[in-house]
Amino acid sequence: MQCPISLELVPRSSESLLEEAGIAAEYPRITHINIPDITRFPIRSVQAVSLIEERFGDRFIYVPHVRASHPTTCSCTFPSGRALVVQGDEDGMICKPWTSMGYIQTLSRYVDVAATLDPYRGSVERELRNLAEKYVAGARGFFTQPFFSLEQVQFWETLLPRHYEIFYGVSPVTTESSVNYWKEKNHAVFPTHFPLSLSAQATFARRVIRFVSKRHSTFSYRAVYLMPIRIPVGEYLEKIFTKL
Repeated sequence: MQCPISLELVPRSSESLLEEAGIAAEYPRITHINIPDITRFPIRSVQAVSLIEERFGDRFIYVPHVRASHPTTCSCTFPSGRALVVQGDEDGMICKPWTSMGYIQTLSRYVDVAATLDPYRGSVERELRNLAEKYVAGARGFFTQPFFSLEQVQFWETLLPRHYEIFYGVSPVTTESSVNYWKEKNHAVFPTHFPLSLSAQATFARRVIRFVSKRHSTFSYRAVYLMPIRIPVGEYLEKIFTKL
């Protein structure tokens, strides 16, 4: 069974957003579109979903990211009927930000809510407890921070309950500076010999997709979350899917 695949598109502008969504539409394996909420860009995540949905309709399942630290998102209308709650930054807001748990609980009354899984945040036991609390609060799906080896994905798959919907994150990293950023900012773990070519990154994405597809079933929802943050979307997808 083929697993669902979500693609993250950064809403830098309406033109680039629709262009990249058009590229994604050419690949039937891509089932979801994730839109991060980045305050320095004029288009926010929920607005971006509306733009893409107007052009592509129900071609994709849309997942806007909403920030628990940005209280104004409470009043947003979610055209897709779903959202991914992230903590985010306070951005100098005077209002006291929500906690992720409280926001999940509130938002889940109105839309299907997903939450984050961060394998680098602390101990494995603590993260599993955190996921269980989010699940009780109302989250049904979890999108992970990117993994950089298949062994990491396999390890977490042995731990995660089958009734969680899991999107395993994959993000191409092609420069030493990006490796250092992930290590310093997110405490990410990389293999000792980590190839930086885009071809090698696409090969890794295919390996994850194949593994996750074997785990995906009627009783265990497993998916892949592609995040080409600084890589041309078209080039990355072509390298992945032409050999998949």
